[in-house]
Amino acid sequence: MDWKRLLIFPPLALGVVILAVVASRREGAGERPPRERARSVRVLELQRQAMVPVVRGHGLAQPGAVWQAVAQVSAEVAALHSGLKPGELVKRGAVLVRFDTTDIELAIRQTEAALRTAQAELNKLAVQRQNDAASLEIERRALAVSRNELTRTEGLHERGTLAENQLDQQRRALLAQEAKVQSLQNALRSSEAQREVLEANVSLNEAKLASAKRDLTRSEVKAPFDARIARLEVEVGQFAPQGQLLLVADSIEVTEVHAQFVLAQLSPVLRRAGADMPPLGRDAFWERVSGERFAKMFGINATVVLRSGELEISWPARFLRASPEVDPITRTIGVVVAVDQPYRQARPGVRPPLIKGMFCEVEVRGDERQDALVIPRGALHEGDRVWIADAEQRLRQREVQVELRQDQLVTVGAGLEPGERLVVSDPVPAVEGMLLDPQLDAELAERLSRLARGSE
Repeated sequence: MDWKRLLIFPPLALGVVILAVVASRREGAGERPPRERARSVRVLELQRQAMVPVVRGHGLAQPGAVWQAVAQVSAEVAALHSGLKPGELVKRGAVLVRFDTTDIELAIRQTEAALRTAQAELNKLAVQRQNDAASLEIERRALAVSRNELTRTEGLHERGTLAENQLDQQRRALLAQEAKVQSLQNALRSSEAQREVLEANVSLNEAKLASAKRDLTRSEVKAPFDARIARLEVEVGQFAPQGQLLLVADSIEVTEVHAQFVLAQLSPVLRRAGADMPPLGRDAFWERVSGERFAKMFGINATVVLRSGELEISWPARFLRASPEVDPITRTIGVVVAVDQPYRQARPGVRPPLIKGMFCEVEVRGDERQDALVIPRGALHEGDRVWIADAEQRLRQREVQVELRQDQLVTVGAGLEPGERLVVSDPVPAVEGMLLDPQLDAELAERLSRLARGSE
C-alpha cells in the first residue's frame, strides 16, 4: 500500500515543472520591448518634367473700339437704318443715319453760280489786258514817231524855216502821246491787282464748293466696322446741329478683357523667358516692350474663359499691353488681352458671344520648361516646408525654395532632389523620424503631370 501512495508525487512534480516554464515565459515576454508600427502614407517619387507656367486673373470684357457718331453737318434727320436700335448688329459700311440734303444742294448750286461768275470776270479781265497790251504797243510806236517829229521840227526852227508856234504844237502832240502811253501802263498795273482779286474770289468759291460737296458726303453716317448699337440719341425729323452725338456703337470685330493679376504670380511667368535677354537699353526699349512684340518676345499665350454655372467657354486671345501702374489697394497689375471675332462661333443658347460686361478669367501661359521639379500645392506646409520619406522609411521635414506658385501646384528651385519621395498625405500626428509605410500614388503623379503641362 505504501508504494501506491508514492505514485502521486510524479504528477505533482510534472505540474510544478509546467508552472515554472509558464512563469519563465511570462517574465521573458514582459521584458521584450514593444514593437514599432509603421504609419501608411501616400508618396510621390520626384522627377523633373515639362511644365508650362500658368497664371490666372479676372476682369471685364470690353469692346476693342467704341465709335461715337457725331453730326458733322447741321441738318434734319431724314431717315434711320431699319435695325438702328440698342443691341442690334450692323455691318461695316451700312448707312445708319441720313440727313436732309436740300440746304446743302442749294448751297452747292449757289456756290457753283458764284464760281462761274468769278471765272467769267477773270476771263473778261484777261481779254481786256490783252487789248490794253496791244494798244500800249501801238501807242509806244506812235510816241517814237512823235519824238522823231519833234526833233525834226526843232532843227527846222533853228534854221529859221519854222515858226515858234509850230514847234510848240509839236511839243504838245508829244506830251499827249506820252500821256496815252502812261494811261495804258497804269491800266495794265491796275488790272494786275484786279486779276489777283478775281483769282482769290475764284479760289474762295472753289473752296466753298468743295466744302459743300464734302458736307453732302457727310449727310450719310456709315458704320466704320461691324458693330453693335449701344445708344441711339436721335429720331427721324429731329434737327441735329453740328457736333451733336447721334449714336454709340461697340465693335464686334475685337473684344478686349482688362484683367488684374497679382504681380508676384505674373513675374515668374516672364522671368525665365527674359533671363537670357540683355538689359532694355534706351535705343531698343520701345521695340522690345511695345504691344504684341512683347508677347512674342516672352512666348506668352493667353486664353479667355467664361464660367457661368455649368457653362464653360474659352476663346484664344492675343496679349496687347500691360497697365502702366500697379493698383495701390489690391497690389495687382492690369493686363489687356484681345479676342478676335468673338461673335464668329456664337450659337444662340449654346455658345454666347463674348460681349461687353462679361466677367471672365484670363489665363496667361509662358514658355514651356523642360526641367521643372513640380509638387502638389497641398504638400507644401507653413513656412514652405514639406515632409519626405527617407531611405530608412522615416519621416523627415525639409524646407524648400518655391519658384512659382500656381493653383494646384508649385515648382521647387532648391531643397528637393529628383528621386526623393515626397509625402502627399498628412500623417497625424506628424512626428519627425516616425516609421512610415510609403505607398506610391500613381494616380496623383499622372494628374500632376497633366496639370504641369497645362492640359487640365
